[in-house]
Amino acid sequence: MVFNWLRTLTNVPTLDEKSIVYLMNDPGTPTLRKLIPVPIMASPSYKVRNYSGGGHILNTTGGRAAQTFVVITETLKWVQRHAPEQLSNWATGLPLVVDPEAGEDLNAYYYRKGMKFFYSGNVYTALSADVVAHELGHAIFDSFRPDTWSVASLELWSFHEAFADMTAILTALQNEEIINLLLKDRYLEKDNLVSRVGEQIGKAIYDIKKGEDGRSPLYLRNAATKFKYADPSTLGTRGRHDVIVAESHSFGRIMLGALYAIWHKMYEYNVLRGLNQKHALVVSRNLFSKYLLTAITIVPKTPRFFQSFARSLMWVAQQDNPIYHKLIREILIDWKIVGEIDAQSDINDGVEVIKLSEEMEIGILAHNPLYEVEVEIPTDNRQEGIEDAKRCLDLLNQTNSVSDMEATPFEIQDNKLIRTHI
Repeated sequence: MVFNWLRTLTNVPTLDEKSIVYLMNDPGTPTLRKLIPVPIMASPSYKVRNYSGGGHILNTTGGRAAQTFVVITETLKWVQRHAPEQLSNWATGLPLVVDPEAGEDLNAYYYRKGMKFFYSGNVYTALSADVVAHELGHAIFDSFRPDTWSVASLELWSFHEAFADMTAILTALQNEEIINLLLKDRYLEKDNLVSRVGEQIGKAIYDIKKGEDGRSPLYLRNAATKFKYADPSTLGTRGRHDVIVAESHSFGRIMLGALYAIWHKMYEYNVLRGLNQKHALVVSRNLFSKYLLTAITIVPKTPRFFQSFARSLMWVAQQDNPIYHKLIREILIDWKIVGEIDAQSDINDGVEVIKLSEEMEIGILAHNPLYEVEVEIPTDNRQEGIEDAKRCLDLLNQTNSVSDMEATPFEIQDNKLIRTHI
C-alpha cells in the first residue's frame, strides 16, 4: 500500500518535546527524515494553526503543524541568507496565517493573508516540504513584488509557478543529507529526487486520472525537463500533461526547466575548475540563489515576462562574474527564452488599468463578460499587453475562475479583477 510508511513513523524512540520529526523532501520519499531541535521562528512572522512545538509523531495534527513550521522556517532562512535585502514584511504587512489542515481537497494555496494546505484520504499536503515551500515561494515573490499580484499576464502567472517550484528545490538543497544522496547520482541534469517536485500528490493525481493524460506517477512536476519557449498565443489552453499549454502551471515548466539547467550548469563549471562535487554543489546553490532572488526584485513587468526576467538574471550575473553570465545566456538561448542578439532596451515598468471592451472591436466581446471588468496590464508594449490580457480573461472565463467563492483564484472588487490566491 502506498501510504504504509505513515505507520512506520509512529515509533520514533528519541522524540521528545524539544525535537521535531522533519520530512526533508516529500512523503513520497519517506526515508528522507531526521530528528531536529525545535527551531526558532524566522522572519517575517507566521502563525501555524495547532503548532505547539516538538514531541509530536509526524502523522498527527501536532506533527503536521510542526512539519509545516519547520519548512517555513528553513525556507525563510534560505531567503534571508541570499536575498539582496532582508524580507521584513509579507505583502499585507501582517503575520502569515497558515492552516496545515484546511479541509478535504487535493490542493494547497497562498492567498496573501496566509496559506492553506488540504488533505484527501491519507494525502496531507502539509506533510510535503515540496508543497509547503512551493506555496511559500508564492508568498515570497508576492512580498518582494506586490506590484505584480493582480496583473493579467500569463507569463507572469507562469513565472510565479516556476519560482515557487525552484523555491522548493533550493529549500530541499539546504539539507546535507539530501545533497549527499543526490551526489550518488552521476547525472544531476536528469530526473532525480530533487528535480521531482510533489511526489506524493503527483502520484495521487495520476491515480485519479488513471495515467491517461500524460502524467508521470513519480511527481507533480519535474524540473529536469526541457520544454522550449513558444509564444503562448500559439498554444491551446488545455492539453495533455506531457505537452506545454497556455496555462500557468504548464507554461511555467519552460522557465522551471531553464532555471534548473542554469543551476546544474553552474555546478558543472565549478566541478571543472577543481572543486569537489559537494563543494561545487553548495557554491553553485548559494550563488544561483543570490542571482535568482536579486533578479526578482528588479525584473520589469512586461507581457513577455520570461524574457524580461531572463534579461534581469543575465544582468545580475554580468555584474558578478562574466563567466556565469555566459553560461546563463547560453541556457536561456537554448530554451528560446531570449534570442541570439538580446540588446537591452528601455523598458517601461508601469501598470495601466483598462477595460478590454474599450480597447477592442465590439464584435468579439460579447462572449466574455470579463471584458467589461477593469484589469491591470503592463504599459511596456501596450498592444501586446492588451492581447495578453484578452488571453488571460478568456482562460479565466472558460475555467470559471472568477467568483466571490473561496475556491476561485480571482474575484471582482469594485468592477476590478483582483487575484485572491495562487
